Amino acid sequence: MPKVKDAEARIIDAALARAAIDGWDGLTLAGIAEEAGMSLSELSGHVGSVSEILDAFSRRIDRAMLTEAEDEPEEFAAQPVKDRLMALIMARLDALEPHRAVMQRLADRSDRGIPALDLICGQGMRLQRSMGWLAAAAGLESRGIAGLARRQGLAAIYLATLRAWLKDDSEDRAKTMKTLDRLLDRAGRWSRMAGRMAGGRRGFRSGAEPSAGPSPAADTPAAG
Repeated sequence: MPKVKDAEARIIDAALARAAIDGWDGLTLAGIAEEAGMSLSELSGHVGSVSEILDAFSRRIDRAMLTEAEDEPEEFAAQPVKDRLMALIMARLDALEPHRAVMQRLADRSDRGIPALDLICGQGMRLQRSMGWLAAAAGLESRGIAGLARRQGLAAIYLATLRAWLKDDSEDRAKTMKTLDRLLDRAGRWSRMAGRMAGGRRGFRSGAEPSAGPSPAADTPAAG
């Protein structure tokens, strides 16, 4: 198993290195194999497509995010929901820090009208899966219609924060954290209002315990 994990890490790192040079449009299995120092037959024993490699990269970032909740679980669980979400999303961005150049290429393509962020963290299944893990780690329900709306709201918050992070030139990422704080506050206000309209059901808010209430950020504009 360790050898398989080592090979997966080599393949992911090779794909990211190649994408930083050739761009995402130029990413090929042959190029990834060359970068990883593997033959195509060896590469095929681990992955079946470029999409599978991006799935593996997404899972790597998910694991890094989830570790934030597992280091000191009791202390983490005692925090307000907003603080948990803040810590988890910032942990996710910290895991992406070594790959800022690659992520910037994705954002640049999105700015030209190409949904490039979908490749790794866009509006598709990868993001829905990651937001499900984010909700679970924060103690939020993510099943059913309300859960789907919540995941979509979290995705909007995450993508907007991701764009702020890509433009943030401060050493401590203060601008990113300020953006995320503002988005989470806005989500809390919307959720409380929606909860009252639904008959008093509580949704996400800064000091609340999780519930199966409405989406936390339905009014937050998606990025890309």
